[in-house]
Amino acid sequence: MEREHLRGSLFLAIVVASALLQACAPSLATVREHFDSYDAFLLRLERLRVAHPDVVSFEPIGTSHEGRSIVAVRVAGPLVDPASAPALLALFGEHGDEHDSIDLGLGLITHLATGYGSDPTITSLLDRKVVWMVPMMNPDGAEFDRSGTVEPFSWRKNRRPTSETSWGVDLNRNWEPRWGWKPESDANDPDSGWFAGERPFSERETQAVRDFLLAHREVRIFLDYHTGFAPFMQGGVGFPIPKAEADLPPTRRARLETLAAGVAAAVTNPRDDRHAFVVPDSPDAAKTIRPLAPWWARPFIPESIPPAPGTSGEWVYGELGTAVIGFEISRDWSYFRGLPSSQSELVENQSRGLLFLLEELSSDTFHEH
Repeated sequence: MEREHLRGSLFLAIVVASALLQACAPSLATVREHFDSYDAFLLRLERLRVAHPDVVSFEPIGTSHEGRSIVAVRVAGPLVDPASAPALLALFGEHGDEHDSIDLGLGLITHLATGYGSDPTITSLLDRKVVWMVPMMNPDGAEFDRSGTVEPFSWRKNRRPTSETSWGVDLNRNWEPRWGWKPESDANDPDSGWFAGERPFSERETQAVRDFLLAHREVRIFLDYHTGFAPFMQGGVGFPIPKAEADLPPTRRARLETLAAGVAAAVTNPRDDRHAFVVPDSPDAAKTIRPLAPWWARPFIPESIPPAPGTSGEWVYGELGTAVIGFEISRDWSYFRGLPSSQSELVENQSRGLLFLLEELSSDTFHEH
């Protein structure tokens, strides 16, 4: 089976971020004040479970290289029928430096849990459907990024030793489809931030989420959340598309486009002066980014940004036939200055997109294999 692309794969991500924005990186004190350590993260989850025992539960699905538990959180009402209810899985914190993504996952869990019983829409949805979230897929990377050993918001990989002098694999390059890279690629270099590992699914973290998905075929929509920097865009919403138009049935393509467009509209912040969330119309992300970028940013954006192989969304869509929506959420210079209210606003905006997708979720939502 020919592998599909992930539309706009990591498209605004690190391209602009790494070139422009070391100046916008927060201090270690800011990171430690506003973003949880692994132990504090587990404590927040436990408090949610205790406060909402009929709605929130969680279970370990694997362990990281350094032995930290990777947790899947289940959010559903007590009336839901597990034998027939369709499910959604959302993945956060695949990269160690995306602390805002981890906090977003916790914020969305809190929004659903506290809304059950008081918000009619949330109550109705959770009585019929199940939400699974993995809010911190890469706990070792997240802990290292906030340790003070490296600059905050700079360490994306996990922490497995890969040579005598190198550590870490980019977990979002370690999934199987199109895993192979050209010999000169940074993904083959253990010192690179994009190192893909020695083989597909070489990492405990990717194995854990893969095995969870294989065991939970009731998952009909997979959400993959990433964050990065872009001063001129709020972000992008993408889905996997094949290389050739003919490879995707028109009805399926239309359905995916409807989902992506609806989510993009739902999560756009009307109070943000940057360009609204976009749905790229090409697998080459540069074709979307460059026309929207101001003149001063364009020299930092490559002429072409092809899809990244080995991503979680690509594997879920290509191997399981499950609908995938990928998020690239962009922070600008004001984000860290505005904490914690800017993070609360992010959760508020993204919760609209999650509820939109839950409304659309059904047992027959794409599940081909």
